[in-house]
Amino acid sequence: MIANELPDTNAAIARLMRDKLGAGPGDSLAQAMRKGGRRLPNPLRQEGRYLVEQEAMWHNPRLRRAIDPAKIRRAQQDLTDHLEKIDRWDAFLGRTVGILAPLMFNVLLIFAIVVVWLVKTGRV
Repeated sequence: MIANELPDTNAAIARLMRDKLGAGPGDSLAQAMRKGGRRLPNPLRQEGRYLVEQEAMWHNPRLRRAIDPAKIRRAQQDLTDHLEKIDRWDAFLGRTVGILAPLMFNVLLIFAIVVVWLVKTGRV
């Protein structure tokens, strides 16, 4: 049954979030969701919150019977699939290009304006 492996699979998802999103130390999915959950799409963030709630229910034997294994499996699979697709190097390059491209455009625009001004005033 899924209930026997819920904390272990949640810890594996937390480690994957730490590796792919830089979610910080610790094996707790609750900590990983607090630190790196904002980088997830909203539906996956909700599934992560659901897994954290279900893990809290797992610790109570009476509430453990109310856990829906199919929904947990689906949430874990969705989170794992999304996290495995993340390429940290590509994300780094995307952020770097996103910062440098507008700066380089502004530098080129200023350079072009200076050249036009030099030509108009007859200095070149």
